[in-house]
Amino acid sequence: MKNRFFTFAALVLICASTSVFASGEDLFSMHCKKCHGPTGKADTAMGKILKMRDFSDPANQADVTDEAIKDSIINGKTNEKGKKVMLPFGDKLSAEEIDALVAHFRSLKD
Repeated sequence: MKNRFFTFAALVLICASTSVFASGEDLFSMHCKKCHGPTGKADTAMGKILKMRDFSDPANQADVTDEAIKDSIINGKTNEKGKKVMLPFGDKLSAEEIDALVAHFRSLKD
């Protein structure tokens, strides 16, 4: 019985210390697809209203840095009137998850 407890405790510690996160594609589906659309075209109702960037367009991809995408994910975005148009995810996602999301956004090019 004691050995089972120690085995269980060791497994808990291993799992707790291992960074486990969803793929960039899964994170995109959970947090971004509603506005950016399934392919990043921003062809959703909200994407059109907010005039979002089409991330499937190579010209739009070339126009934005990875750091700018990270900043938008971490801090959200506001429009020219100061109104929040994208919620921040910096307190919800790990650095690894944010990097995975940036990589996924980069993969959306047509």
